[in-house]
Amino acid sequence: MLRLFLIALVTLLAGCGGGGGDGLPVTMSLSATATGPTSATLSWSAESVSYYSVYMNGESLGTTYPPQTSVTLTTLTPHTRYCFRVYAVVFPLGTVGQSNEACITTPPSVKPSMPTDLTATVVSPGQIDLAWTASIGDFSGYRIYRDDSYLAATAGTSHADTTARPSTEYCYAVSAYDAWGYESPKTPPVCATTPADTETPSIPTVVKALYEPLSAANPAIRVTWQPAYDNSGTVALYNVYRDGMFHSQVTELEYTDSGLAPLTQYCYTITALDYANNESAPGGPSCATTSWTSAMVDGTVSARWTAIDVDTDDEVHIAYYDNMWTGSGQQAGTVKYATDASGVWQATAIDSVAPYVGASIDLLANDDGSLNVAYYDATYYLLKLATRTTNIWMVETIASNLLNVITVGMDRDAAGKLHLVVNPSGKVTYMNNTTGTWVSEVIGDNNVIFGHAATCAIAVDAVGKAHVAYYDYASGTLKYVTNQAGGWITQTIDAVPDAGMYTTIALDDDGHVHLAYYDWTNGDLRYASNASGGWVTQTLDSTGDVGRDTAIAVDAAGHVHVSYIDVTYHALKYATNAKGAWATYVIDDYSYVGDPYSDGGGYTSIAVDSAGAVHISYRGDARLRYATNR
Repeated sequence: MLRLFLIALVTLLAGCGGGGGDGLPVTMSLSATATGPTSATLSWSAESVSYYSVYMNGESLGTTYPPQTSVTLTTLTPHTRYCFRVYAVVFPLGTVGQSNEACITTPPSVKPSMPTDLTATVVSPGQIDLAWTASIGDFSGYRIYRDDSYLAATAGTSHADTTARPSTEYCYAVSAYDAWGYESPKTPPVCATTPADTETPSIPTVVKALYEPLSAANPAIRVTWQPAYDNSGTVALYNVYRDGMFHSQVTELEYTDSGLAPLTQYCYTITALDYANNESAPGGPSCATTSWTSAMVDGTVSARWTAIDVDTDDEVHIAYYDNMWTGSGQQAGTVKYATDASGVWQATAIDSVAPYVGASIDLLANDDGSLNVAYYDATYYLLKLATRTTNIWMVETIASNLLNVITVGMDRDAAGKLHLVVNPSGKVTYMNNTTGTWVSEVIGDNNVIFGHAATCAIAVDAVGKAHVAYYDYASGTLKYVTNQAGGWITQTIDAVPDAGMYTTIALDDDGHVHLAYYDWTNGDLRYASNASGGWVTQTLDSTGDVGRDTAIAVDAAGHVHVSYIDVTYHALKYATNAKGAWATYVIDDYSYVGDPYSDGGGYTSIAVDSAGAVHISYRGDARLRYATNR
């Protein structure tokens, strides 16, 4: 009967108290703390039991009786690991619960000794190197003090203090410490004095300015740069200069200039200062124009040749070649089209001309909502025309056996008929479909069949007469030819040697001709117009090597807009006389505009919408990009 009662009692206890280890009903919380090399303290939670049995590394240390719930051990071995567990015992039932296992490692009996032989060696105005002989004993590392204040910690026996300043005396001491918080005495102090700093820091590099409006009412430009370096080891500050005047001082590698005027160009240079106030030469300049935004249109291509136009709803349309090399080692050779009419940029393929990308490309957005893209298939020597009327592109060949075409230019007359200019093998050839079929005739000679020297452009006036500009390589002059009076008449527009490459043409509403082109001799952007009656030529931009890959447009008010690239700074630039006098602006020098393997490669194209906003397509960071001031 007694045996049955004890079994029932054990069963009852097993259902109470919270499920200890091995199914026991009592669980205790045990903690262990090493208090010295040979001592430790154990403590645990109290339970209603007969006594506690304490075990160390699996062996019994004896028993304690409630209310005692702690034990102090004093005969442990230094630098040794011990694990403890406490069992709860109820008489006569036996063990009814156990604690968690708690482990400690006792500290060593020998504290780390003081390091010796501390030396301090001046390396530069901003660096002092420390070295010492290692401590004896079990330790974790060293603490370094400078002028009695903690400086750093290290596990080795040396340290470079790169936070020193020029012309300053510093005194150092070093101590050793172990994992249990023991620290040796500090070494006797050793002092050293840094020399004066007379060297300037290096020039900050890769200065980039990007228009990033904080809000529509607060235009801002963010300027970034790569760090400069100093012989003292540390650059203290960076000076930001805007348009040649000191503007701000910062410690970071970027600066946001806010509260700017709209449609205004700002140029920045950056200098570095060290702690001796030596100032470096300026890095930059880098410029950005407020109200101009730039976006990636197609990041999957290597963009080559672009053409842009806006339709009657001011929606933007871009045609371009994909020059990306494929895994099989050939060019993708795809003619593509992109628009943001849906609110986001979407790109589609029009035609494959693989493996060879052809000549320049042109696009027209027609009044009836259709689109035309004219381009050259260099693989099969074909001149092609793609037309989109209902979101479907239809491609036709309009001329064949055309070798070495560099330029394809296109415009339309008031009746919607197309007029083209191409230059197969350097022969400037005019084409039109005014009679319903394509006809062509040679109207000039580039006298060269390759590169930027073989460029030509076309515009058509209100009565359907063609105006063509081209560069004559043989004479090194810009030529203009028109059938405005009936037969073709050719004029030399600019006799400056080698001025006329990358030529582009536009007409205003009064039929006046406007030309933008590159002056190879001087590396300038040039402009010519007959708006005053006779031809007038002038230089628009001569800062650096500028004017390649030009494109020109005239708005309804007769203002002229020109896009082009700056080869010196790999930037997209823009020139206009919209405010009266000609002014030039940097639109994008944040991305790499152009081709590092050619003289140009920016492939700019420009269009103006009904509100006078400007739209530019171009190659930036090898991708198709778009910039606008809308």
